[in-house]
Amino acid sequence: MRILLFILAFSLATTSQAVEGTWLIEAYGDSTTVGSFNDNGVMKLDYVAAEPSQIQNVLRDDYGISAWVPNQGVGGTQATQLLYGEDGLHKPWFETMRTSKAQIVLLNFGYNDKRLFLAPEDGNIKESPERFKETLIALVVIAQNLGKIAVLQEPNPNCHSRPWEQQDITGYVDAIRQAAKATDAPLVEQYDALQLVPGWRKMLSDCVHPKGVLYHLKAVNTARVLAKIINDLGRQKIATH
Repeated sequence: MRILLFILAFSLATTSQAVEGTWLIEAYGDSTTVGSFNDNGVMKLDYVAAEPSQIQNVLRDDYGISAWVPNQGVGGTQATQLLYGEDGLHKPWFETMRTSKAQIVLLNFGYNDKRLFLAPEDGNIKESPERFKETLIALVVIAQNLGKIAVLQEPNPNCHSRPWEQQDITGYVDAIRQAAKATDAPLVEQYDALQLVPGWRKMLSDCVHPKGVLYHLKAVNTARVLAKIINDLGRQKIATH
């Protein structure tokens, strides 16, 4: 699998403070968080079509929830780089979470973790599915201990026709599910669900990166999970008064 990544993505805005009454949800991940797509062999970015931007719209339009979802994705990165502050954008995860004002953080990894395990590069840690699971657990637990709700996201499916390429990523998808279960973290189920959508392969710009319509479907799935979290928290606040 040849993926032209390593595009450093800067967030749309600072995350110092959300507008009062607005949920601050920070989205961390790889190029499929950033909004990368393949345009005739050239990798480009589209922040407007990216899932974080579309999550804001879906939460507002479908659920009446005001949310600000800064895009903290960095193309080409794996989960350990976020944990150790080696993605070129963020400090180590504990420090990032300690200073973050977000109530909820999204974590979207898998493809680069698999890619760099099968084809290691200098400066990158080899993350087997088991180590990937442990890294995700560390990310979630740190966020939880600092008062955040960490939400794990499964990656979107790919259109590779070779069976072993499908099998390789499924091990990482399973690791995400195991990490969610181990930490009681909410999980956005994308991998199997999107494969039930008719014509989903045509919604990929290459074999991994979605087009705008698939980014939107991912946002719909993620917003559904986020809306439940937010509504449950609202009911808990009411119950305590």
